Order: sequence, then C-alpha cells, then structure tokens
Amino acid sequence: MRLLYYGKIIIKYKLEHLFPQQVLSGLGLLRGLFNIEPVPGPLPLRIRLALEELGPVFIKFGQLLSTRHDILNPSIINELKKLQDSVQPVDYSSIAPTIKKIPLALHVDILPAAVGSVAQVYYAKLNSNKDVVVKVIKPGIDLTIEEDFKFLKHSSKLFKLVRTFRKLKLDKIIDELHTSIKKELDLAVEAQSVERFQKNMQKFDFIKIPKVFYADKNVLVLERMYGVPIDQKQDLLDQNIDIVKMLNQGLEAFVVQAFYYGFYHADPHPGNVWIDENGNRIYLDFGIMGEISKEDRETILRISVMLFNKRYKAVKDLIKNAGWTNSSLDGIELSLENILKDLNVKTAREFNIAKSLSSLVSVLNTYDVDIPTHLVLFIKTLVAVDGFNKLLAPSNDVIKSLIPILVKHFSRFS
Repeated sequence: MRLLYYGKIIIKYKLEHLFPQQVLSGLGLLRGLFNIEPVPGPLPLRIRLALEELGPVFIKFGQLLSTRHDILNPSIINELKKLQDSVQPVDYSSIAPTIKKIPLALHVDILPAAVGSVAQVYYAKLNSNKDVVVKVIKPGIDLTIEEDFKFLKHSSKLFKLVRTFRKLKLDKIIDELHTSIKKELDLAVEAQSVERFQKNMQKFDFIKIPKVFYADKNVLVLERMYGVPIDQKQDLLDQNIDIVKMLNQGLEAFVVQAFYYGFYHADPHPGNVWIDENGNRIYLDFGIMGEISKEDRETILRISVMLFNKRYKAVKDLIKNAGWTNSSLDGIELSLENILKDLNVKTAREFNIAKSLSSLVSVLNTYDVDIPTHLVLFIKTLVAVDGFNKLLAPSNDVIKSLIPILVKHFSRFS
C-alpha cells in the first residue's frame, strides 16, 4: 500500500519525468486507475511540496540534498532549503497507553504542546507540582519510516542509471540518514545526549539544559523550561536582554561544543533555542546531535585558519591528508581563491557565511572530495547559528567576535 502511495504522490506533483524509464510504465498504469488532480506550480515548488507530503524521511533527505549546489539547479536548492515538517497530531487516545506505562505520577494536559514528525510533546506536572514535558514516540512511526527507507534504497539503484545523479552518492547519504533517524526514534538515546551535553556545558553559567526525570525507548520526561524563542527580537528587547552579548555567548558555546568536545546541538531552530529573562540560553530537543571525530575537528580548524590566511595550497594538502579524496585536486587553489573572497570583507554586514560555506561545499564536490555527511550537518548548523546573528544584530562583526574565541580555546591551531 505504501508503494501505491508513493506513485500517487509522484503523479499528483507531476514528477514522472524525474524518474528513469523503467518506472514510467508503472506510473502510467497507476494514472489510469486513479483520477488524481495534478498540483500546479513550478517544478522546484512541486518537488518541495511532494517531499513534505511524503513525511520526515523525505524531508530530511531533501534537506541534505539542499547542499548539493554542484548537482542541483539553484531554484531547486532554494526550495529544498524551505523544507519543513507538515504533520497532524496523533490523537491522545493512541498516545495514552504509552504514557500510562511511565513509572511516575503524572498529571498530563492531553492537548499536545508540540507535534514533530516522529514524536509529540505534552505538558504535565509531577505530584511534587514540578512542571515537566513528556515526549512520546508516535505509535507505528518506526514501521512507516522503515518502509520509506526501503523505497529510497530501491529508488537509489534506479537513479544510478541517470548520469546526473551518480555524483550524489545516494547510497551513502541514505545509509547515514537512516542511522540518524533510528537514533531519533530511541528516546533513551536522546536522554543520554541530554546528560552528555549537560556535562560538557557545565562550565558555561549562561546555558540552561532541562533535567531528565525518566526515559525509555518511547518516552522522555524532562524538566519544563521557560523562555522566549531566540528569533523573537522585540520580546528580547522588552526584557532588556543584551542581544550582542547573548549572540556572542551562543557563538562561543557552539564553537566549544563542536571543536572541543566534538558533540553539538545540531537542530538549533528557534523552537529549540530559547532565551530566559536573565539572558541565559536554553537548549531543547536533543534528538539531532552532531558528532565530529578528533581528526576531523582538527582538519576543519586547520582548514578554517588556512582559508582565513589565504593559504590555499595548505588547504589542498589538509584535504588530501584527511583521506577525503583520491583526486589530485589540480587547480583547486584558484577555485578556493575565487569563491572565498567573502572571507576578505571587513564587517559582518558584508560577510555571508551561508554563501561562503555553500560555495566551499560546491567546490569540494566538483573536485570529487568525499565530504563526510557529518560535516555537511555541521555546516548546516553553523549557517543556522549565523542566521540568528544576521536576524538579531546584523551589524555585529562575527569575525571580530570569533577570533578571540578561537584564540582562547584553540590557539595551538594557529
């Protein structure tokens, strides 16, 4: 039945021409059986809407593809960057049996406080009157996700027949995405991430992380936190929050997470990063955590320093020594020099980190550099962190703020 659903979506959004010839005959038969009203609009929009309707696996898949400027048309890239979960809540009657198994006395508000692609969140109170949140995996979502991955893996074999898609290395992307989502489906793993993150960040008194009260595979009970989503600038100003200070603290926290510990919060959208009345940064939702090996951390730091100092030959040597490519990389120095001119600007207003990083990824892919997927996640997270700066304090000089942080924590890489 799920396979039939995929076919209907392909026809509904008029995406048949994107598939190899072997698929088209089956889609033609399906079109004859069902009266499916096609959705109008330009192709990039239809691709995005189709992925959103297909659900979390396809949304995350599209988000990963949004970094492939070397393969995909810019108009498609721009639409893929807009991908968001569009999900309806599961009725509480389906969730209640799971909540009843929690070995805590809870008084639960049956209206969900938040609805995600794989889980729902409810506000509750303990008998002690302590406010908590209860995160519950949606019943049956694991089976749907496994079916989606079977379809993706089968489709990737067909797409290999299309020359343009061979460079995407779809098998690797799908396998790493599968591993990531399986972690999201185990809330006991998320609880371990909360506690590990809490331990790593204890040196920062401006970071607040919820306490874990209970966790198993399907349920997570956390301390309820109170604050304002980080993108609500007027609310922050009304509370007399020093926005530049708050942003620079966040930048330092991210750099330490990623480069000192190699373990960072990789989903920092405004729903997951709040600011309390004292200007402290609250992190929520630890389902997507990034990890970078010590070797890759050192490589990224050294590449960053060499790029900033325009030592493009050193960048080339670092990439080869990291084992990311078997290519000779002939000519990459000139390509790096051309696309990284943004790094020469003097103010944050002129510096576009998203454009610079996207261009860097594009160049590396062009030279057949096998960029580890976890580094793509890191770049996506860094772009989000920089986005807060652009939104809240566009005149704040990111480079000027970043240099003392790097000197303080990582001077040995200079």
